[in-house]
Amino acid sequence: MKRPYYFKVSLKRNMKKLTLLTALGFTSIVFGQNSSLPKSIGKNWVPIPSLNFKLDGIQGNDSVNFVKACHKVKTDAFFVFNKEITNQQYREFVNASKNTSMLPDTNSWNTDFEMAYNDPMRKNYFWHPHYFDYPVVGISQTQALAYCNWLQNKLNEQLFQSKNNDYTCVVTLPTEMQWESVYYYSYLKDEKYTHFAWLLENKLLKTKDKYNLNYGIDITKEGFGTFDYMKDGGMYPVGYKKYKPTKHGIYNLLGNTAEWTSSPAYNFTDSSEVFFNKETKQVITYLKCNGKENYDTARSYEFYNNPYNLKPVYEKDGYVAAKGGSWCHSTFYLQPEVSLFCKPNEKHSYIGFRPVMTLLKK
Repeated sequence: MKRPYYFKVSLKRNMKKLTLLTALGFTSIVFGQNSSLPKSIGKNWVPIPSLNFKLDGIQGNDSVNFVKACHKVKTDAFFVFNKEITNQQYREFVNASKNTSMLPDTNSWNTDFEMAYNDPMRKNYFWHPHYFDYPVVGISQTQALAYCNWLQNKLNEQLFQSKNNDYTCVVTLPTEMQWESVYYYSYLKDEKYTHFAWLLENKLLKTKDKYNLNYGIDITKEGFGTFDYMKDGGMYPVGYKKYKPTKHGIYNLLGNTAEWTSSPAYNFTDSSEVFFNKETKQVITYLKCNGKENYDTARSYEFYNNPYNLKPVYEKDGYVAAKGGSWCHSTFYLQPEVSLFCKPNEKHSYIGFRPVMTLLKK
């Protein structure tokens, strides 16, 4: 049998693959074919059906990272990786590519938090065996896409060598809507009450005094913490099995690390009034929402040191969205509509990634 062509295109063209494949006679397979995948592939991928739903907006109003309010989401079926890519998985990619430029920026542990002593994490987090099952961080969106391209070729090799050699796959980062559909499918689809604040209090954060996810601190208007990093059992990112997965087997979609998407991030609303504390470099209040004031996460890194970051961000500015919040972000950033605004080449100790896959048939 002739060896299939796996469409090894450059990263710049990565997001155009589906259009190219369709033009060459490939179509998406029918949802539900996950059971026909080789076990080495299928065990890590969760099928997400075609979805069409509405997200009802956010609790609070972030003064910096503006978000879409109520909006519709429509996605075709795809597969999502069941966890954030781990240090061990990413090390395999670096070793295979023999490209040291793909290594994480471990110094981000210090540059993100200049007032904290994170040097042990800088030295050990990516390299020590204790952290092999922890999510890789310090990875730019560009590096995450390079990993996806490498994984795509690896999976297509496995498909070719299996009985599934009529199929090929495309692996990339999720769009913002795909990420939101994973969130909806995991947490909202079968719930009677879908308002985020209710879900957060009753199901998402903890059940029976046991925390279900790893997030950062919440603060009062005066800047006092109401929740500390260790209370949920995670001072930093935790191993992917620390908390139970969703009923569909997805680990740490919320918290632990924020996750790169392939979508641009820009303001959908005008700038609101901002109260900026120059000493602590924190935006200390949001615009009032539902009669309540909602307060920002206690960021100790340099984001707020640049006044430009307190101004509207437009599509032409070239930011992309990272979703889900992280071990150092407040509950505000756990909401599905909220994004961190980052440039594709930024590397942070609180951003990782998980790929999505579309399986195609000739």
